[in-house]
Amino acid sequence: MEYLGSTGWGTETIYIYTSLKAGNVSHLMEKFPTARSDKDTLTQLLQEMLEALDYLAFRGLCHRDVKPDNILYEPKDERTCTFQLADFGFANQKNLAHTHCGTDAYMAPEMYYDKHPQTPKLDVWSLFATIIDIMRTAGFDGKKVKSYDQALNLIRTAATTHSSLSPMAREDPEVRASAAQMLVACFGGHGLTTPRRSIAAIPSLDGSSPSEKAPKQRDGDRKHLDLVKYRVRKDDRRRPLPWYS
Repeated sequence: MEYLGSTGWGTETIYIYTSLKAGNVSHLMEKFPTARSDKDTLTQLLQEMLEALDYLAFRGLCHRDVKPDNILYEPKDERTCTFQLADFGFANQKNLAHTHCGTDAYMAPEMYYDKHPQTPKLDVWSLFATIIDIMRTAGFDGKKVKSYDQALNLIRTAATTHSSLSPMAREDPEVRASAAQMLVACFGGHGLTTPRRSIAAIPSLDGSSPSEKAPKQRDGDRKHLDLVKYRVRKDDRRRPLPWYS
């Protein structure tokens, strides 16, 4: 993030200024629909958002409104762009986060039903909903969902499609993966803020030992996710993405 300055210190309202970005992810996908199925773009967005959520979680903070509208993008080169989590209007320390807030379609069950304390894991659920919204998995479109029950059923269906990401969509936050655990499982721990030694394995739901399910990857390895399954032609690796041309 490029920090340009701030005002309002010593008052009730502090303004922090950053550089203007190209737009948010919702606008990106509306303008360039082919980006919804670009594996590299989706994987980079997932990794950078997990890194952002892990950074917040390590400091005991919850964003509480992760969704495509609140993720900004900026083209970096002809094949990549950077993503930035934005709009911290609902953010709070986890020990002070009690109010009902956020956007229903992306909201974790513990927030909507108020059955569990709010923790940074509710942002992990929202990120999963964001990813499937971008991809339109199971027909999920957050802006067209008519009820929370409908959103929940679509997310359940999508979780069976994306097996590597399904720990993000577990309805019980006690067994849902944290952002740090997903960084380890999917990206070999690259970009972690949480110390690696303090990260337990993602809980298993089938009775086996978590260690049996732990991925065998070295730090910094990048795993190909099952987000988009298609063949990449040799010339595709050099083909500019639509927002850059």
